[in-house]
Amino acid sequence: MINGLLLIDKPAGPTSHDVVDELRRILGQRRVGHTGTLDPMATGLLVMMLGQATRLSQYLESDEKEYEGTIRLGITTDTLDAQGKILERRSCRLNIAKIKNEAAGFVGKIKQVPPMVSAVRVDGRRLHQLARAGKKVERAARDIEIKSFDILTPDNISMPTQVDFHVSCSKGTYIRVLAAELGERLGCGAHLSRLKRVKSGHFHLSRALDLHKVESLHKAGLLKQKIISPRAALPDWAELIVDAVGYRYIGDGCSLLTSHILSLDKPVLTTERVKIIGNDGKLICLAEALMDLDNKTKFHKLPVVSEIARPVKVFL
Repeated sequence: MINGLLLIDKPAGPTSHDVVDELRRILGQRRVGHTGTLDPMATGLLVMMLGQATRLSQYLESDEKEYEGTIRLGITTDTLDAQGKILERRSCRLNIAKIKNEAAGFVGKIKQVPPMVSAVRVDGRRLHQLARAGKKVERAARDIEIKSFDILTPDNISMPTQVDFHVSCSKGTYIRVLAAELGERLGCGAHLSRLKRVKSGHFHLSRALDLHKVESLHKAGLLKQKIISPRAALPDWAELIVDAVGYRYIGDGCSLLTSHILSLDKPVLTTERVKIIGNDGKLICLAEALMDLDNKTKFHKLPVVSEIARPVKVFL
């Protein structure tokens, strides 16, 4: 079984779950997941988790996302994107400066109501299921953060009918909603006509493979060169290297002692999460620090009985 992350460049058309199913077929393994859904019309980066790396989902799904796309001005749809039924057409006589100014007004911490056509659950049913049944329900607004919302269309374009953009945002942001709300602020209505995810956390679309390339590499026995190891999946986390005794302690569900530590790559504060690495270089577990740790500490000189970290998620 392959364990790690695989970056996929999703084409327009298939759902994110379709990509999961295709990878299961190609790799011949069931344990496949992803860190953030893309709508069928959207393209771009899907961070796929394979094998034991599926257990990292809660830490990877919270990563910030970056998107590029196009907003069609003057037309609203029932799904807020190009796949929906046209609801209204309005004249749109705006300049780029006005559009940029309104887009900048979204930057910061804001609230956003999920669209009816989405995977959010209400009373046990997904909103898109209710929408297909012709039902509309109240949805609670969610806290999100827009880090940047840049209009890329040149300033010399007069009265544009569409604009290209780049957005950096927190998890859970619906770009369709952002596009529609921009249209309302502009007074002409709008919908999302194109969307590409270009970045998720530390991972960029430039490193992603399409599914055909994945299959050809797998058949040639070369795919493992493209797999991001579980250890490398959380690059910001500190790493504690432990000895063989520490390895056994973790396997028995016990906390690590200072005597088990061979090295630490950077300081860690109490309660912060840290990666525990075996002397073979593989990720053993994710743990919670039980004391402040400094990478300059001579651990072998500390009291042997001091508990230093408590396992939270074990990968043995």
